[in-house]
Amino acid sequence: MLHQPKPPVGHRVSKRTAEGLFRPETRGDLDQAFSSKGKLQIVAPESPRPSEMLEGVTVGGRDELTADDHHLHEYLISRAYADNMPMTEETHSLDMTDAIRFLGSRVERSDIRASLARLKRTTVSYGQSSERRFEDVQLLEGWVEIAPGSDVIRYRLPEPLRVLMRDQRQYAYVELAALPRMRSKFSTRLYKMFALKAKDRPWVPGEDNVITVSGTPDEVADWIGFPKEADGRVHGGKLRARFLEKAIEDFADVRAFRMEMDLKQGGRGNAIQAVTFTLHLSPPSRHTVPMFFKPSDDKVRVGNKDVPHLRVESRTWRRAATKFSHALGMTNRGFADMWQIAVNEANTGVALSDGYHSRKFRGRKLLDAIQSRGADYAAWGFVTEEADAPDIGAKRMTGGYGALEKEADEARQARVGFGKRRRGKAPAFIVDEGELDHVPAAQVSFSEAKEIIFDVDPALTSLDIEPLVGLPIQRRVFTGDRKIALTLRFLDRGQPDVWKLGRFPVSEADLDGILKSLGRFFDGPEEYV
Repeated sequence: MLHQPKPPVGHRVSKRTAEGLFRPETRGDLDQAFSSKGKLQIVAPESPRPSEMLEGVTVGGRDELTADDHHLHEYLISRAYADNMPMTEETHSLDMTDAIRFLGSRVERSDIRASLARLKRTTVSYGQSSERRFEDVQLLEGWVEIAPGSDVIRYRLPEPLRVLMRDQRQYAYVELAALPRMRSKFSTRLYKMFALKAKDRPWVPGEDNVITVSGTPDEVADWIGFPKEADGRVHGGKLRARFLEKAIEDFADVRAFRMEMDLKQGGRGNAIQAVTFTLHLSPPSRHTVPMFFKPSDDKVRVGNKDVPHLRVESRTWRRAATKFSHALGMTNRGFADMWQIAVNEANTGVALSDGYHSRKFRGRKLLDAIQSRGADYAAWGFVTEEADAPDIGAKRMTGGYGALEKEADEARQARVGFGKRRRGKAPAFIVDEGELDHVPAAQVSFSEAKEIIFDVDPALTSLDIEPLVGLPIQRRVFTGDRKIALTLRFLDRGQPDVWKLGRFPVSEADLDGILKSLGRFFDGPEEYV
């Protein structure tokens, strides 16, 4: 997989521009998203875009672009920005197979070549006339380079695009995984506008979390660049057939919100008089919640051991406590215990409330979410539903909750074979509640960490650690811009020991990948030093 080289060792990309503006980072690792089939939906990468590239964009001359053209252009921009956030590099590279994989199996190499040709001969204007604006900007310069075993798209983004991407005064994130579903280019354009509106209205537990946008057919046509008739009006039938009838299905993979649409009709021929779009905002992704690790506050082994496909990272519970403790009155431990109740309910099929049948992350639907997108995704979805409207969590106030916790924990112990394997004495560096006096109280975030320490499951022998944990980490291709020391802490013949693996350019996506692939070998949360 080709991409731009990483910055030199010791170089760190500033999180602020020369003007002092915050420089938003790409969410999710693009390399991981395209590492295998199906990973795009799991990683669900998001790329920031300035407001000028999300609304008020007009195409110069004939608009021959297709939906796939738009999506390919968004991916090329995303790839360039992820590899070089300051946008100082003039030329970028993308493997042809990545482009095909992104757009889907319906696309062939010849389709990519045709899309590149249309992008190169199309110009657009960005921004509002009263603010910063760039007119007649060519979307792309580029070519394809073919060699034995290599098929690469080489491209340049014009200077105005690079200026906009490195100087994002107002911005929102574009969900790359949602784009290939959109078969109408007009849906893609409307989505960008709505992404910006959703950015300005964050989801709040317990509130209606709804945005309503209405417009006449002519106004909707202006938003999405839909062609009008000679009299300057839009043809309602064409708008319906080419866009409105496809819009709901096109927006099906958007995660930031769920869209509904209502058409007001009347008058001669029952024509469309107004279109109302209702955006039901979604809770924030767990990756967007800042997380700090303070050993004196966070308890070790949050969530306890579980079978691999049900294991939730401690970071997920810490993020839940950070974001929703005020809504449910729970610590990270409480969220983890409530999750076990929901898992047990789903496994047994015995409904604890009507929410078992109606909620997205309960019962069979919870198990489906775990299978399709992992336990961390499903756990976060379950927690956000509870934070918005407590259901299982509400039982804490009405009695019987302790019995549910006990039953769920017994089921968990049965799954992992509790008591079947004799484990060594816990090392001195793992502490229990009430024994934290000697633990430093300094609060360290990932962005400040100089070292990350992983506690290895005491059930592993010292001979297991190297092939199962140490070497996979050392051989990993890291994608960050700042070197961090990685250390394993483990038991060797009952005595605490450490293995300093080395210093690597670790991104938070890299850390997520390590925990996802190797988390079954760890015991408790990682520690930032």
